[in-house]
Amino acid sequence: AFERAGLVDDALAALGVDPRASGATSRADGGAVGDVLRLEGARLLSSHGRAREARALACAERPAPPRRRKVEARASTPTTTATTTATTTSGVDERDIALARFGVALCARAMAADGDADGAVATLLAALGEIGPSTRVLDALAAVAPRASVARQAAVRQTILARTGAVDDDDDDNDGGVASAFVLDAVGARVEARALLEERLRRHPDDGRLSMSWARLLERQATSAAQALAAVEVVERVVERRGADVDALNFLAFSLLEQDAHGDAPPLSPSSRRADDARSFAWRAVLRAPLSGAVIDTLGWAELARGDVDDAVATLRRATTLLPDDGEVWFHRAVAEHAAVARAVGEGKTADGGAASDAIARARALLSAQATPTNFRLLNRLEALVSHPTRAPPLTTEPQ
Repeated sequence: AFERAGLVDDALAALGVDPRASGATSRADGGAVGDVLRLEGARLLSSHGRAREARALACAERPAPPRRRKVEARASTPTTTATTTATTTSGVDERDIALARFGVALCARAMAADGDADGAVATLLAALGEIGPSTRVLDALAAVAPRASVARQAAVRQTILARTGAVDDDDDDNDGGVASAFVLDAVGARVEARALLEERLRRHPDDGRLSMSWARLLERQATSAAQALAAVEVVERVVERRGADVDALNFLAFSLLEQDAHGDAPPLSPSSRRADDARSFAWRAVLRAPLSGAVIDTLGWAELARGDVDDAVATLRRATTLLPDDGEVWFHRAVAEHAAVARAVGEGKTADGGAASDAIARARALLSAQATPTNFRLLNRLEALVSHPTRAPPLTTEPQ
C-alpha cells in the first residue's frame, strides 16, 4: 500500500529494511525470511530508480546453495533396462535455490542500472554454473547483456550456445530454451536465436507457448510491417488450433497496432490500418483479464488508433495506475495526453498541457532507467513527440 502511494521510505520501514545501514539490515532474525525482506526492499528501490541502494541490498553476500546435479540411474525390469535422469540438490531445499536465483537476478539488474553491466553479466554467468540455469536468471541476462561490452556479450553468446548444444534430444525444458533464445537475440545472435526456437518447434509442434514465443521473436526481430505481420499470422494459426487466450489476444492486438513501428522512422502513434480488429482483440482480452494492466494498456492504445482520444486517455490512466513503473505504458499515456492537447488546440479550446507534461516526464524517467533496445526506441519516439508541433503551449519535460 505504501509503495502504490509512492511512499518508498515508508514501504521500506514496513519491511524493516534500512538501505542506509552498512550491510543490509532487516528486523527479521536472518534466515530465509530476512533474505526475502531484504530482496523485496531491493526490488522496491530498483523500481523507483534508486539503483545504488538497491544494489547494496540485493548483492549482499550470502552463501549460495550448490548447483543441482543431474545423475543417471538404471532401472531394470524382466524385459528391459531403462536409463532415467533425475535431479539432486544434495539436500538443499528447493526454496533456497529459488530464492538464490531471485536474488542473483535482482542483484544483476541493480548492478546494470548502477552502470556496471559487465559486472552484472559476470554475476549471472557465474550463477548459471553455481546454482544452475533458470528462466529468471536467463531473463535477467537478456535484460542486462545489451548494455555490456562487446567482450562480455561474446562470452554470453559462447556460454548460451555451449549450454544449448549440450541439451539432450529428449529434453523438455522448453521454458529454458525460450529464455536462452531471447538471450542470444539480446546479444545480436539473431540467427542462432531463431534456430534454437525452430528446433524446439520441430520437436514440439503442438506447444502453443512455444508458438507464442516464436511469434514474439519474429516480432522483435522485424524490420518492416510485413515481417511484423508474419508474427501476427503465427498467433492467428495458434488461435485457430487452440482457441484464444488472454496472451494470444493481447499479442494480436498490440502487434497490429505496432506494425508500423519496425522501420527506420517509427510513427508517433499506433497504426490505424487494422485498428478495429486490434480493439476487438484487446477488448476480448480485457473481458478475460479485467485487472491486467498490460491488456488495459493495449486497449487504450487501440482506442487511440481509432481516434477515440477521450476513451484512450481514461483507459491509459487506469493502465498506469495498475502498472505505475512500466515505461512503455507511460509512453502510451503520454502520446494519448499529447493527442488530447492537440485536439483541444485544433478546436480553438484552452489546452492545459500539464497532464501531458507529467506523463512525458514519467515515461522518460522510467525508460531511461533501463537502457534496453526497446526502451531506446521508445525514448526516440518520445523525443519526437515532444518536438512535434501542436500549436499548443510548449510541452515541458518537468512535472507540473
